[in-house]
Order: sequence, then structure tokens, then C-alpha cells
Amino acid sequence: MTDDLDFAAMLCSRLCHDLISPVGAVGNGVELLRAMPEGGREEIGLIEDSAKAAQAALAFFRIGFGMVGADARALSSRELGGVAAAYFGPSRHRLAWPVEGADLPRGLAKLMLLMLLSAATATPIGGALTVAPPRDDPPRLSVRASGRKAGLSAEHVAMAQGAAPATAPREAHLALMAQVAARAGLSVEIAQSEEAVEIVAS
Repeated sequence: MTDDLDFAAMLCSRLCHDLISPVGAVGNGVELLRAMPEGGREEIGLIEDSAKAAQAALAFFRIGFGMVGADARALSSRELGGVAAAYFGPSRHRLAWPVEGADLPRGLAKLMLLMLLSAATATPIGGALTVAPPRDDPPRLSVRASGRKAGLSAEHVAMAQGAAPATAPREAHLALMAQVAARAGLSVEIAQSEEAVEIVAS
């Protein structure tokens, strides 16, 4: 298995990779404003959009990659869906989140977001991410990814099911998903068809 320090470093690299673009765009927008006598609407819009994207990513990563304390409160399905929608809003993925669903303990909420990241990995050129109503008792989470060229490699499936370690930062969430599911007493099952992948934790 991957050394704990190496795995933590891969997670940090994953965070930096996803945050560098929106944060960098904020800096570029500021530079453009400084070069102008009066700030233009286009530049201000660039800063606003980038700041929102960075904030959405941080909120998503705080749950998906952060520590789960003993006193962490459960999250409502609506609240968790809002976090996911804000993160995937600017992306090439269309998120369908259920109107109804159980409140999720923080560990299961963390698992759900990792499952969504894994579903996005299965649709690298974009597609639809459909979340089934989450269930807490007994626990069951399900995410379906569909789109052109949808699919996970055998290596990615092995990582997602805890049978292989991650070997690159872009794969860290797959291996973490397996660990978080195991800690919750759940197993991850993956079913693949021609243009769809379903990830289920139960």
C-alpha cells in the first residue's frame, strides 16, 4: 500500500491542481484592473467568477478530503447537493441531485463527494452525473456517470475497491474512496455498460 505520507502528499497535489486555475485567474483579473484607469466589467466578472469557483472547490474539498471529527454534524441532502452543484457548475459535467434524501453523517457525506469525483473521472470529456436519493439506514449511496467514452480502467476499478494503491495525484480520490467506504463498513461496487458507470457503496 502507499505510504501514508505519500498518500497525503498526493491528496495535497490534487487540491492544488484543482485550485490553481481559479485562484490564478483572480490574480490575472487584478493585474488587468491595475493596468486600466477604471476597472472594466469584463475584468470584474473574471474576478467574481474565479473567486466563486475557488470558494466552491474549497467547500467541496473541505468535506470530501477533510478530517471527520467526532463532533462533526450530519449534512442534509439539500445542503450536500448545493455544495456539489456549486463545484460542478462551471465544469463539463451536468449534475442531477435528488430532491429527497436522508441526512448523512459526515463520513457518508465525505464518501458521497468522493464517489462524485470518481464518477467524473469515469467521464473525462464530460457527461451526466446522477445521484440516487442517499440512504443512511441501512447506508446506501449510488452515483451514475453517463456520457461519451464513459468508463473506468481496470486499474481505476482496483483502486476504487481498495485492491490497488493510487500512483498519481489525479487518482488519489479513487483510493481514498475505498478507504472511507471501508471505515464506514461499506464496500464499493462498480458496474459498467457501454456509455455508463454506476458506483454504489453499501
